[in-house]
Amino acid sequence: MMPRERVEANYVLPDYQECAAVLHEHGKLVGTHLDGNNKLIALLVAESGLDYIEAFTPFPDTNMSVKEALEVWPDKILWIDFPSSVHLQGAEAVRAAMLEILEQAKPGDRLIVGITEDVPEDRWRASFTMISQVLSTRGRLPIM
Repeated sequence: MMPRERVEANYVLPDYQECAAVLHEHGKLVGTHLDGNNKLIALLVAESGLDYIEAFTPFPDTNMSVKEALEVWPDKILWIDFPSSVHLQGAEAVRAAMLEILEQAKPGDRLIVGITEDVPEDRWRASFTMISQVLSTRGRLPIM
């Protein structure tokens, strides 16, 4: 069995590159949903021709931080999924995680924050409120 990075390089990367070339030729952007552990394929994604990564889920739910992703993908927009596990830790943990994500994303011009996973019924109001408050006070560009 081939290692995953070899499979990605042989079978996935050429398709991303071909698709990106066609779409770019027509003035379109192309992205993909990468919500898992991406360190193994990070360098391949850098070569892919993708313009954005959607649903990127940062540490602690995966093996890459926002900072690592933005460094290895300097020409890509990072559309993150706020890490689901943090919702379970309460509003203050949500606040701290959102502040850390913004710090890692400085200057912030390549970051979109989203929530693409289910949030427990008893947590979403407090979590969404806290995320919104942090973004409204600290998320303006440029981030101070």
